[in-house]
Formats: sequence, C-alpha cells, structure tokens
Amino acid sequence: MNKTKSSIIHPYEVLIFDQNKLDNQNNRDKENKDKKPSYLNREELSEVLEKIKKDKTKTIWINLIEANVSTFEPLLEVFELHPLTVEDCTNEDQLPKIDFFPNYTFFIINFFRSRGASVKITEFDFIVGNNFLITAHKRPSSSSSSSEPIENLIVDYSKLNFNSTSLAITADFLAYQLIDQLNERKFTVIEKIQEEINLEEDWILKEEREGEKGRVGNKKIIAPEKLIKTRRKIIYIRKSIFHERELLYKICRKDSPFIGENMIYYYRNLYDQLFKFLEFTEILREEISSLLELYLSIKSNHLAEISNQTNQVVKKLTLFTTIFMPLTLITGIGGMSEWSMMTSAFNWWYTYPLFILLLVFMGYGNYLWFKKKIWQ
Repeated sequence: MNKTKSSIIHPYEVLIFDQNKLDNQNNRDKENKDKKPSYLNREELSEVLEKIKKDKTKTIWINLIEANVSTFEPLLEVFELHPLTVEDCTNEDQLPKIDFFPNYTFFIINFFRSRGASVKITEFDFIVGNNFLITAHKRPSSSSSSSEPIENLIVDYSKLNFNSTSLAITADFLAYQLIDQLNERKFTVIEKIQEEINLEEDWILKEEREGEKGRVGNKKIIAPEKLIKTRRKIIYIRKSIFHERELLYKICRKDSPFIGENMIYYYRNLYDQLFKFLEFTEILREEISSLLELYLSIKSNHLAEISNQTNQVVKKLTLFTTIFMPLTLITGIGGMSEWSMMTSAFNWWYTYPLFILLLVFMGYGNYLWFKKKIWQ
C-alpha cells in the first residue's frame, strides 16, 4: 500500500500498529526497522477506517499535511471530531493550547525551524484518542523541493523508537515520541541562538580591544540591531514554550483520560525539558540585555574619549589665542612706526629689543596666569 505520489493526490499518511503482533520483541524490532507510512487517498482511507473500527487491538496514526476542511471530512464521523477542532487544525500560527472532548484530547505543539537569521514557528496539531492519533501540520515553506519525501520534512519516522521499551504502541505513546522529537529541534534552535549571541559578544569585545568597525572575519555585523532581533526571537520562542509547559502540566495532572497512567512519567520528562528550555531562554534574554548595556557602555566610553581629545585640542588653541591676542592688539595699535616716533628713530637699536622683550614677558605672564587660575 506504500505509494510515492504527492501529498496532494494522497493527503493521508497512515501508520497502523497491531498490538497483538507487537507483543513479540522480534516483531517490534522488525517494525522499528521497516516502518514506513502508507500514502492513501480518501477512498483508501475510508476502507482502512472501517477495518480499524472493528478491530480495537490496532492503533492508527493519521498524519495530515496541508490539511483543509475537506481533508477532515472522512474523519469527522468515524472519530466524532468537534467542528472547533477542525477549525483549530486548519487555522495557522496559533499558540499551544489543549482542549478536552469526550472521545479525544486535542492540543497544539509548536515546531521551531531556523530560516537563516530568523526562526519560523509552525503549528503541529495532535488529536489523541483511545486507539487513534491524528496529527496535522503545514509543509515547511523552506523545504528544498516539492518532491522531497514527506517523512523528511517534519516527522522523522526513522527517529521513532518502538523497540526500546515494553510499552504498548498506543496513541499517547506515539504522541510522546513526536513531542520528544519536536523538543529536540527546539533545543537545536536555542543552541543556534546561543551561538549567535556568542558571536555578537566576541565582536563587541574585539571592537573594544582593537577598535574594529563592525566586522568579524569577512562578515559584517551590526551588534545592536542583531541583538535586538535576537531578543525578539527569544521572546517569541519563550512565549510558545511557556504555553506548551502549561499544556503539559495539565496532561501530567491527569486531566486527559486518553493519556495512560504509565505514560504520565514520560510526559513529566517532556515537562521538565520545557522547564529547562524556559530557564535557558530567560538566561539568554538576560545575556542579551547585559551585552546591550556593555555595547552602550563601550560606545559611551569611546565618545567620552573623543570628547576629551577634542577638549585637549580646544584647550591648546585657547592657550595660543589668549597669549597672542594682547600681543597682536599692542602691535596693531602701536605699530613699528608709532614706536619709532615715541622713542626717536635714533634709539631703535635698543628700543626694538626692549619692545620684543616686553611682548615675551606679557605672553609668558598670560601663560602663568592661565596655568595657575584656570588649568590648575
């Protein structure tokens, strides 16, 4: 039943697990090694659902990609889905939430994906029932090609581990494995943000030491703008993780009858992971605030240094101006001809040296006065 058609022709990815067969460890090993989803169209899915309704020992997982209202039509009656659930699954960019219905529990987990300098957050919907799991999500817009295998986009089936535990492969177990996989990708995105912050810190410290003008290697960096954008990403991620933590808290509190008692411990582990992620994002946010303060402090010190240098230049110019201004006034008023008239032209050989000596004493006197009264 495996097909390679596109998800538009075969919009339903289906995995079926027979609990009777999986009780044997050898069968589990084979299932873990050979598991592949079946790509079904609407008619084929209806046939499979009819069989599942009659056999309660089987667990079915239906993964919907680019789902719309019509995609849910074959599932509405069989699983008794509420219209609000369909509406939440078809709407985009919602925060994590959880709703409890008589026949299933619906919740939303966010999927983080790095796209260059930005972080794309995609909605991932879960519908968990007694023997069924329905997941819905959008195709990542950054996928390299429309022909890329669907299982390599968000759901990595090769990482789903069925043989490392004696637990039955139930809907709540499958949901746990998927959330754990999504948490790993959250951690990858947070680590990448940490690397960006470390790069910005290196640049700020390098600028302080060497006076670099916005470059690390051959890469141009503008620290404050990048730090502010990074802080926005962290706030965006933190808001999502905060709501997911509240969601998992309700599950760990046993509010959902479709999450088995034996799975609560695993969901508590997911809760602990999110709690650590939340603390980590808070540390990153504080680190960015500290870096912004450090950057502004360095810039302030740099401006203060430039201001001090300017003051020194102005100080020297003021000294020269003040010393020569009275000398220029005296020479301008008296002049050489006036001085000769006052002292007689026959006495020039000693009066001119006396005049120059007078100017020197006046200049030196001004210098001493400034040094004592103003620049002491």
